[in-house]
Amino acid sequence: MAYKYNYESDKSHFLYKIIRPLAKIVVNSRYKITYVGVENVPTDRGIILASNHITAMDPIIIGVGCKVKFHFIAKEELFEKKIVGWFLANLNAFPVDRSKFDFPAMNHAVKVVEDGGALGIFPEGTRSHDFKPHEAKGGICYVAKKCKCDVVPVSIYTSDEAKRIEGDCFAIWQRRSPCKNCISYRALTEKKQFSKIEKLKSGTYQVIADYREVDGSPCVLEMIKTFDENTAIDYGDEEKKDVLPLSEYFDKTYKDVLTETYNRRYYEEYVADNVLDGGVAMLDLDDFKIYNDLFGHSVGDAVLKAVVATIKSHIHLSDRLIRYGGDEFLLIVPDIKEIAFKKWLRGVVQSVRETTVEEYPSIKPSISVGGVVCDGESVEEAVKRADEFMYIAKKKKDCVITDNSEHGDFKKTSPEKELVLIVDDSPINRQILSGILKSEYDVEEADGGRAAIEKIEGYKSNIAVILLDLVMPEVSGFDVLDYMNAYGLISNIPVVTITGDDTGDSVRIAYEKGVSDYITRPFDARNVYRRVANTIKVYSRQRRLISEITRQTKEKERSRSMMLEILSQIIERPSGGEEGSHTTRITEFTRLILERLICKNNPYGFTGSDVSTIAYAAAMHDMGKSRIDPEIVNKKGKLTSEEYETMKNHTVYGSEMLEKIKGYADEPLVKYAREICLCHHERYDGNGYPNGLKGDEIPVSAQVVSICDVYDALVSKRPYKPAYTHERAIEMIKNGECGSFNPLILECFYERADDFKKITERGKTIDE
Repeated sequence: MAYKYNYESDKSHFLYKIIRPLAKIVVNSRYKITYVGVENVPTDRGIILASNHITAMDPIIIGVGCKVKFHFIAKEELFEKKIVGWFLANLNAFPVDRSKFDFPAMNHAVKVVEDGGALGIFPEGTRSHDFKPHEAKGGICYVAKKCKCDVVPVSIYTSDEAKRIEGDCFAIWQRRSPCKNCISYRALTEKKQFSKIEKLKSGTYQVIADYREVDGSPCVLEMIKTFDENTAIDYGDEEKKDVLPLSEYFDKTYKDVLTETYNRRYYEEYVADNVLDGGVAMLDLDDFKIYNDLFGHSVGDAVLKAVVATIKSHIHLSDRLIRYGGDEFLLIVPDIKEIAFKKWLRGVVQSVRETTVEEYPSIKPSISVGGVVCDGESVEEAVKRADEFMYIAKKKKDCVITDNSEHGDFKKTSPEKELVLIVDDSPINRQILSGILKSEYDVEEADGGRAAIEKIEGYKSNIAVILLDLVMPEVSGFDVLDYMNAYGLISNIPVVTITGDDTGDSVRIAYEKGVSDYITRPFDARNVYRRVANTIKVYSRQRRLISEITRQTKEKERSRSMMLEILSQIIERPSGGEEGSHTTRITEFTRLILERLICKNNPYGFTGSDVSTIAYAAAMHDMGKSRIDPEIVNKKGKLTSEEYETMKNHTVYGSEMLEKIKGYADEPLVKYAREICLCHHERYDGNGYPNGLKGDEIPVSAQVVSICDVYDALVSKRPYKPAYTHERAIEMIKNGECGSFNPLILECFYERADDFKKITERGKTIDE
């Protein structure tokens, strides 16, 4: 039963006057304490004594040396046992909840000071062993501001003898066991001097262990020097010496290059052996392998950096984020309670869910988290427990698991089981496999290849995985694989083969036919379950991503088609006077030539994405006409020289209009559209406009659109001319009546001329 502290009734404790003298005797008998500067502590008014915190005895040591009535704040966990809590209360201690700003405790602290007492407080909120100041909590500022009182700094230092009483030397370095690279032991045994660099939260230190003999007795003198940001290290070969600041040296050694978090080496050397009061969490990025496989490693890296940036936005200076391996991260949060830690982790998961990856807005990352809170436990032990919870969380994904009860809840609320089809002519094999899997999956069985095909036809893509025996009478497993390949099912339904021999050709042939994995007889239950689960997970992720990509592609194509139609109405009807869907045809013509160009050894290095982008950009080639007087654009008959010069300005106008689009200037669609608008009337021999560009000075995209625009102008009815036939248009282009063009692009045009004619005739039918 916990001790319930009452701030109203526990204002004065009679035992304090009895215990204080006794405590002084006990402390002085156990420790050699020297108080320095006690005469400077005010006794005529309330004060705050702000101290560093090294041992559990610190409040008593300070209280014994204090000449006024002393009160101190203690973590509420110490009051969980009734007797201990009662004893502490009678020492004028009162509890504080460290997981939040505890207003009752802080207001009681204010009352203590206002009543003229001395309030002992440890601003760092926890113990430290490095004798260096750490980040202070907000409570001391609140009390000091409320009371407008003096804050007296207190420093506690231990002598070498005191350090021995507290524990072994390695406790100074916040470790539970001797250092793996103990230089003092080496110095003693080898009678030499050794040095090393040690890293703590408070800073970096150089340690020198020097062998000495004093009065004939061997000993080791340890010297510790603090490194600062100005310390530099020389490294490199004899020809070139580079000077590297220590901070940069440390980063190169213990920081991950990609994410700029701490690396695994840092964890093993400086964290694993530490004793921690606080939270430890393992975080795994969901679907990371799929991002790499489908989009490439550069996209995977971008996702990783974006997620890490989000996580970093939640952590404090005292927290540690470590890249534990690949897409797994370790997060250490000191001095946090379980409820607060769980709530905090859920906030991190939610923020990651809302993270956007620059240049890849379609990707929606998520993380699975396992967390534990430890009290005096080594980080290494806590990591093992957190890792177990993380793997439980990964089954559900995008969630936090912090204890076993949550795992139980997850099982109860899990969605409908996935379907596994076991295909084997042996009833015993089917029974064994079914027994292994049926607790987690719905299981269907088929006693041969023919029955398997019937099951596949019935369930189709609802099957999560097929366990397929290769050697069966009549219709073998290979026959089933041939059927699945013939109907394109192997890419949607993963297959794990069953074999008694993984050294022969059967497994190799099965892989060539598209299987994902294999299991061997005799069956190992753990191995079977893991391989099945992993196969299902990979394929489900792949299907989700492919589905999402397909959806987004369709949306993008629909948006582009809609834009094309809008442009057709804006450009053609009010200003161009051109009958029919000129803009749409230019898009189709451009795509035809570019696709043909790629087939001709692709001299310009276009991708399929480039083809699509340039084709849609071509739709904007005449948008500058919207700024030309409609009377000039729609004039029936030949333009005057002045009108012609005005008309030529539509190329510049279109480019300027696109240039003014804020925030999209670097988008490929806009870039291609700008160069097409400006240059589609340039000619290969330099006789075009507006700039008289020649040859490959003209962007290839504009060269392609140029010939498409000329052809469509010839075969279309315009205010100033009738429509020419397809054959006559081809003849005019060949004869150079419409200017000169890139020979290779001309060749592509002639090769796709029949397709141009079909599109033109189809357009005339629609217009009619």
